[in-house]
Amino acid sequence: MIRTLVSVYPDLSSVIAMNYACLLSRIIDMGIQPIFVKEPEPGADVPGVGWVRRTWENSLLDMERDAVDQLIEAERSHCANLARPQVLVGNRDEAILSNLMRGTYDLFVEGSVASF
Repeated sequence: MIRTLVSVYPDLSSVIAMNYACLLSRIIDMGIQPIFVKEPEPGADVPGVGWVRRTWENSLLDMERDAVDQLIEAERSHCANLARPQVLVGNRDEAILSNLMRGTYDLFVEGSVASF
C-alpha cells in the first residue's frame, strides 16, 4: 500500500488535492493521511511558556480542527480511505518535512489554484 500525505487547509486548493489523491486511490492501493499545520500569525505574541503556551496552542488547534474536520467529512463520502487529519501548530514547512523525512510516506500531495 502506498502511504500518501496530503496537505490540507480549509480552501479550494485542498479540495483539489484531496480529490486528486482520492482518484488515485481508486487505481492504486493507497492510504491517505491529511495534515493541517496552523502557523501562528506573523508578529503575534505567543503567550507564555509551559502550561500557558500549551493551553493557548490547544485552544487554537480546537478552533482550526473543526474547519478541517468538516472538509475531511465532506470528502469522506466518496473517499473512504481518508484517515483522521493530523492537526498541528507550528511552522508548516518544517512539520510537513519532518513527517516526510521519517520515511513513513511514499507520496506527498498539495493542491494549488492557478492565479493569472
